[in-house]
Amino acid sequence: MASKATFAGPSGLCIEATVALTLRSAGNGESTNGSSDTPVRPRKRQRRPETWKRAVAKSKRAKGEEYTSPSTGVTVLSRGTGPDCRCRRRCFDSVSQSERAAILAAFYGLGSKDLQDAHLFGLIQSIPVKRRRPRGDGRTSRRATYTYVVRVAGRSETVCQKAFASLYGVSVSRVRRIAQATSTSICAPVDKRGKHPRRSRIQLGGEVKEQIRQHIKSVPALKSHYSSGKSKARKYLSPLLSVAEMHRLYVEKHESNSETPLVKYSYYAKILTVNSILHLEGPR
Repeated sequence: MASKATFAGPSGLCIEATVALTLRSAGNGESTNGSSDTPVRPRKRQRRPETWKRAVAKSKRAKGEEYTSPSTGVTVLSRGTGPDCRCRRRCFDSVSQSERAAILAAFYGLGSKDLQDAHLFGLIQSIPVKRRRPRGDGRTSRRATYTYVVRVAGRSETVCQKAFASLYGVSVSRVRRIAQATSTSICAPVDKRGKHPRRSRIQLGGEVKEQIRQHIKSVPALKSHYSSGKSKARKYLSPLLSVAEMHRLYVEKHESNSETPLVKYSYYAKILTVNSILHLEGPR
């Protein structure tokens, strides 16, 4: 609600000042817009993992773009078509220069290593060996023979392993690893780097997060009496409690039977601070 007030200046002119007044209902303390839960800006910056140097370098590497390694500082050039295989099949002669560029652009346009491996997986065919000859030197014979196909302009061209790796701008070892997976599995291999079960953190579901929020809201809080505007919606933690004490109470209530608590102190404090459920400083 806005009201106008008239003031007389030193020169005898009247100056109208519009004073914005924010009224709250006396019954339940709600604001004039009918919403009692006013969103409060978090006190700490949000995590944006996609903007981290390591994540940016990983994304550029998957797209075949030039990037700088965050660990070594070495600049890696963008991916391109590899050297000619120069085999007796003359594999590069069956694919024109424009078709090579189209293959490379479509492949790295996928933007994900798992999708790229799945694409290569579908172009490699495993054929079991029909006849085995015994060897006396102890070497194990190969179990399968692999054929590599490149699809360009609506047709399929069979190429050798080296040409296949060069046309897609990948290493021969990566092609060999995917080819071996075709003979042992019906699904493309998945990148498991950084996903080791013993090293990765336990992923907590939405139910645990909501349980933590409800526990934080159940703690007695102090309201602001002298602030105005958005700060009136803030609630402050009682000076008799601390974040460590609240975490201990949560563990006693919800995880009393487990030897090692699933919800760590850092995770509990993160939900408390990022969601701005309670503020730690004293009320104003």
